[in-house]
Amino acid sequence: MKTLLKAVILLTALCMGSLHMQAQNQATDTREAVTPSFSAEVGIGANLLPNFGQMLSPQGVHYRDQYNPVTSAYVQLNYVFRSRDMLGIRYAGYSTMGNYDLASGQRMAENIQYQYVAPQYGFLQPVTRRANFLLTVGTGYLNYKNNGLMDNTEVKVVSHMLGVNAGLALDWQLVRNFSVGCRIDVLSGFLGDKQLRTIGGETNRVETNRWNTIRINQLDLGIYLRGHF
Repeated sequence: MKTLLKAVILLTALCMGSLHMQAQNQATDTREAVTPSFSAEVGIGANLLPNFGQMLSPQGVHYRDQYNPVTSAYVQLNYVFRSRDMLGIRYAGYSTMGNYDLASGQRMAENIQYQYVAPQYGFLQPVTRRANFLLTVGTGYLNYKNNGLMDNTEVKVVSHMLGVNAGLALDWQLVRNFSVGCRIDVLSGFLGDKQLRTIGGETNRVETNRWNTIRINQLDLGIYLRGHF
């Protein structure tokens, strides 16, 4: 899965470079085509590869397939420069649930949520007068929280990570200041080598290894509404 993610991120970067060169070479005959603007996106999505390459359970690799598909929602704010380069910030929230039996025979129920916030760089490439490609990349903070119940005992797990994201979007202008579109997003979490686990009210710091570390690697497909002013 790491190889697949690297390939997707590399391909996205190459596409960004190619389209960016086209954008710089494209003639700007109208004032509207080069006017700087603010852009705000609000969207929802779902993981295209549920439970593939991810390990959202701190209980171990044997329970990685015991989850519903991850759903997501995000807000992204960008400033589009005259050169069509974009700078902005992205906030995204993800959630899923799982219920399964542990090898010990205990019943486990988990409610998992993680949030991601990161500065973004990207650019906008017009395709027609109404259609645009948007590409963004960023790196920032990823916070994982798991509120679970092991039989009748509350189990809470928190992990802090470095996150990396890349996105490719295509939208269509509905009216002057609003567009609707779809996008593919890659998100990967790194350096989550410690967990804070609270079991029955007692909190401990747990050193992770290859068997119990939290792995966030996903490919999301989503739809969004974008306002540009």
